[in-house]
Amino acid sequence: MKKIIKYGLFTLSSILIFIILLFVTNTVVDHIQYDLKISDFKAKCTLVKEEYGVKYYSYKKEGEAPGYYSTGSTVYPGNYGDVIVSPNATLVNEFISGFVSYFAGGHAAFVTKEFNDYEKHFSNYDSIEATGMNEGLNPSQIANRAYWINDRTFKEAVGLRMNGITDEQKDELMSIIYGELGDYYNYSFGLFENKSKSYCSDLISKAYNRVGYDLNKDKFFTTIYDLVVSPDCYISYYHYFDSDGVKHIYYIE
Repeated sequence: MKKIIKYGLFTLSSILIFIILLFVTNTVVDHIQYDLKISDFKAKCTLVKEEYGVKYYSYKKEGEAPGYYSTGSTVYPGNYGDVIVSPNATLVNEFISGFVSYFAGGHAAFVTKEFNDYEKHFSNYDSIEATGMNEGLNPSQIANRAYWINDRTFKEAVGLRMNGITDEQKDELMSIIYGELGDYYNYSFGLFENKSKSYCSDLISKAYNRVGYDLNKDKFFTTIYDLVVSPDCYISYYHYFDSDGVKHIYYIE
């Protein structure tokens, strides 16, 4: 009996070690692909202006909506139907934030457009997102994208656009994600599947999957890096703050 128990524990520990090694290897590969995709996008862009401590870089892609929405001098990351993500987790503990940032990333949101019905109002600078950082039950919610702009929350932000996405698909996505408003946050992060609960990147992945886009090729829980490196999407916007506090914005014009 002791031999059986010993063998069982050895088998379970071996499986656990294998899963951990597989996850770590997959994470390292995702980081390499992430960096390459960001570098490739930046290389396509040319410096167009510099003002108020911000440098703007762009490249033209015919038939494309800009990779941002602007009002006055304010530039919001993403345009209708896009996804905005950040690899930066902003948790209370710095060590935990760094760990989560590396292995899972920070946050993801769906970019909305002007829309009104008898219950809700959306603007062109809003997003729909699932967040586990609010007080209470943390339902999926509407948020103003202004908090993505400064470096107090995220040092880095990426706008993603699906290959060949149509206006009809964008509207269908808006309807799908609108229907998720009020759903609670899934703190099991995919270990226990729950149709009425989602974490931020999971909310995005499930919605886009319903209109034909696979943003989680490895089929582990959906990380921010899974979204960015998916071949089903490309980068339409990117910004970061350098060590001198200068903001660099790259975008499709």
